[in-house]
Amino acid sequence: MTLAEQLLERGLPSGKLGVKELGAARKARLADSISINPNVTFGSTQQTLAFLESSILLLGFGSKTNESVSVDVARSFLVDEKIPNGWVRASSAISATEARATAAKIGAASA
Repeated sequence: MTLAEQLLERGLPSGKLGVKELGAARKARLADSISINPNVTFGSTQQTLAFLESSILLLGFGSKTNESVSVDVARSFLVDEKIPNGWVRASSAISATEARATAAKIGAASA
């Protein structure tokens, strides 16, 4: 099972991926990395980048809607590598403040 499939599976019960699901996915990914390489480095720089990357997935693909993205939209972007039919980008740009705030929530959910 690919990493994308593992992530999408977390959203199947509700049909959406949100902060909780992305936090759980990041936590599982780190545990897997540690099991493969006990000396893995996941310091503050790596954490910041990982959680910001996850926040952009929610805010960007989810059109800044409630810090979530539908599983179908995420699948289209991540697996099919195409913009889904009917997808509309957010009416305003994602600010650094918004990305950091969502990243902090994902980080807390991964603890």
